[in-house]
Amino acid sequence: ILYGTPLIREASASGLGEVINLTGKKFLAGPLIIKMTGPLLRIVGDRNPSNVKIAILKTLGLILVKGGPALRAFVPQFQTTFVKALSDPSRQVRLEAIHALGLLMPLSTRVDPLLKELTAGSLGKNSTLDANGMVAVQSATLEALAVVLREGGKKSKLPDSVPSALEASKELLRHADESVREAAAKVMGAALDILGFEIATEVIQSELLNGSHDSSDERHGKACAIRRFFSL
Repeated sequence: ILYGTPLIREASASGLGEVINLTGKKFLAGPLIIKMTGPLLRIVGDRNPSNVKIAILKTLGLILVKGGPALRAFVPQFQTTFVKALSDPSRQVRLEAIHALGLLMPLSTRVDPLLKELTAGSLGKNSTLDANGMVAVQSATLEALAVVLREGGKKSKLPDSVPSALEASKELLRHADESVREAAAKVMGAALDILGFEIATEVIQSELLNGSHDSSDERHGKACAIRRFFSL
């Protein structure tokens, strides 16, 4: 994994993942799994091709599942790695990063900085990407934000973290791209699930049930959000 060619790195990461998957948690005691985690986190972004990143991210996900509390010290590094991967050109890398962020939430005790970062990223702040790249990253970041809200949003301690995510979802529900609108609806649903029935009712009345002259894009976004609301 550390020194091989890209093909060998991919096979090695996948092989390590298979071994971890087959090993009982009690045999992956703290020192052993920590020794594996550090090198994987260091090399996942080392200009590897997408197939290598995918294999490493999958293995890191397995490590999170098996390692448990022994990996708390690595939470900031995991978080940085996964958020960075949300901007990767490969769609599969982005999907693995979204999944991995969900697996990280049981270990994370400070979700507010992550919610803030994902909310800003979903709005495309400070991005230098072209239009197509920006849409792909916004969609992935919104999907990740929805997962983080669903799996760890109730740990939020700052009063504006979840409402800020909700405000971003309101704005992006009218986005020109369908995938962004659908992901924004997921964020809205997850945020309203945390904020409660009263705020959810207010948002439905003010944001979703008005606008008889909406464009087809806006109607689609609102329909997606209503669907998410009814699935809470």
